[in-house]
Amino acid sequence: MKYTKIIMFRNAVETLEFFSRQLAESFEKAGARIMWVDIEKGAEKGSGAKKIKKFFSLGKTALVTFNFIGLSHELQFERGENYSIFQELSIDMYNILVDHPLYYYKPLLTAPPDMRVFCIDRQHLKFLRRYYPHIRHTYFMPLAGNPPAGTADVGAEEAGGSVAGVGLNAVDITPIKNRDIDICFPANYVTPDNINERMAGADPEYREFFQSVMDDLISNTYKTLDETFEDAIFAQFPEATILETLEAMRGMLFIDLYVRSYFREKAVAALLDAGIPVTLVGKDWEHIKTKHPELIRGTGCEVDSATCTEYMGRSKLTLNLLPWFKDGAHDRIFSALRCGSVPVTDYSPFLLDNLTPGREALCFSIAHIDELPEIVNDVLKDTDRLEEIARCGRKKVEMHHTWENRAQTIMEMME
Repeated sequence: MKYTKIIMFRNAVETLEFFSRQLAESFEKAGARIMWVDIEKGAEKGSGAKKIKKFFSLGKTALVTFNFIGLSHELQFERGENYSIFQELSIDMYNILVDHPLYYYKPLLTAPPDMRVFCIDRQHLKFLRRYYPHIRHTYFMPLAGNPPAGTADVGAEEAGGSVAGVGLNAVDITPIKNRDIDICFPANYVTPDNINERMAGADPEYREFFQSVMDDLISNTYKTLDETFEDAIFAQFPEATILETLEAMRGMLFIDLYVRSYFREKAVAALLDAGIPVTLVGKDWEHIKTKHPELIRGTGCEVDSATCTEYMGRSKLTLNLLPWFKDGAHDRIFSALRCGSVPVTDYSPFLLDNLTPGREALCFSIAHIDELPEIVNDVLKDTDRLEEIARCGRKKVEMHHTWENRAQTIMEMME
């Protein structure tokens, strides 16, 4: 690998630090030294620059981050307006966006042209290339599965690599029949009231406009977020420029949260209403509308990434709803399989390219969530079938969808 020194960040977002630490393990195995920069410390302008300069070696230092952490004009790295210590030292930047690029509308506008930006959804990448053509190096790289609780990130080779037991030598996986949870869902819930508050101050015509966009997404679940936003904007303002369109779309991002929560509630309520207990690993689920709130199990609060994998390791099934990723995957799917749990998920073209429904995962359509209880009830009656799906899916993920795999992708670009 060309780079012997890599700068990474901690104490920003727990999930992203969890991902970063797994990438760092692979970088260190390849011989790189890691400098961890604490985002919570050093609020004074330029305070982080001295440490970075001391660590820096010309042509040998790179930065790997998520969601513009460290690259969002934090004072400790600033050297001038829209100019950081990383640009001053010509440090190569590798930036992984785990959300739609719209969430980084302004940072992307001022991003250095030579920054390498990764999208976790192929539709996100198309959007990025269309609206931010000045960024020359853009790539698709999906999310990866987190390892079972209490283990390091172990890929297929270290885990044994056999067809029947890939990954099983690295950690004890509880057999499906011995698991005490039928189905878990590691996710938070946002109430409609919380989201509606964001529209409350808008003029009536804007509230009507926003509601029409929400209705469009709910009725046409195949449409991407940006496609739906563009349709609505251009219908009202056909002459809108790129910058005007981006600004308008950014102001509509709460709709993304709305439709995610709408379908999360619909899926969970369908299971509960059918008499299926669901273990909800996250906060605010007590607010959902269901006939059987007494069947809600879970934490009642937001938990960290390691705790999520602990629950997956106890669950026969792990529910997933893609956060409107129409051509990508969520780490919940791959993490569930690494923990020996079978994901029950809506699907995308990328997922269908990588996991075979019925063999390596169970799939449903969010347009037909009413079918979800039957899928879950039927498969819970056949633990042998579930064990086989878990085994086949885990083998696939350990070979192709670990953070070690993603680190290898990045390191190949670093050559």
